[in-house]
Amino acid sequence: MSMEDPFFVVKGEVQKAVNTAQGLFQRWTELLQDPSIATREEIDWTTNELRNNLRSIEWDLEDLDETISIVEANPRKFNLDATELGIRKAFITSTRQVVRDMKDQMSNSSMQALAERKNRQVSMRMGNLFLLQCLSCVESLPLQALGVGRGSHAAARLGLSCVHLAALGELVLTGCQPLPSLSQSCKSALTIWLCLQSCLFTTVSIAPSHGKGNLPPPPPPWGKAAQNPCQ
Repeated sequence: MSMEDPFFVVKGEVQKAVNTAQGLFQRWTELLQDPSIATREEIDWTTNELRNNLRSIEWDLEDLDETISIVEANPRKFNLDATELGIRKAFITSTRQVVRDMKDQMSNSSMQALAERKNRQVSMRMGNLFLLQCLSCVESLPLQALGVGRGSHAAARLGLSCVHLAALGELVLTGCQPLPSLSQSCKSALTIWLCLQSCLFTTVSIAPSHGKGNLPPPPPPWGKAAQNPCQ
């Protein structure tokens, strides 16, 4: 039997790919079990990389199946006995079962629910960081830039913004709007206007004497970002 037998070349690649996939699968499981150790980007990358590896292994196993079929059709040409063919078939079968087990666990309903819960937790954590940056951006602006007067209730309005930013965060996370990356969290005045508008409406109910004349103009629509006042 030739040392250049293509079966063994592909078999070595498959074994390496299986080891890589098992490492990714272990990491994927850890990420789902402990929400505090990963970001949304890491769990997405690990999931996609694992799926791609498993798919690649399946394709390699199909190629190995074809080589066995060719050998079985021409036994004298390749000089392989039934024992060797049985060993090769057993390798393909066992490897395919390992791949199937990982895929089944990834598609298991309980694991999917765990993955979705993990994604929500990571999104909320990212949302909190985003909102804190927005609040910092709002508080760093002059009152005139925010459309807020210097009356006795100005500080109260800005103080209330913290509460309304939390409510705004729920809208961002549940309203089918993409959550901006932290590096771009202040590139639109939309969030600031929404926050302050909610804040000022609340202030109106507390101090009607200020009236609606102090309200800022309506926020621009999604996708039409105003110039960043923080830059």
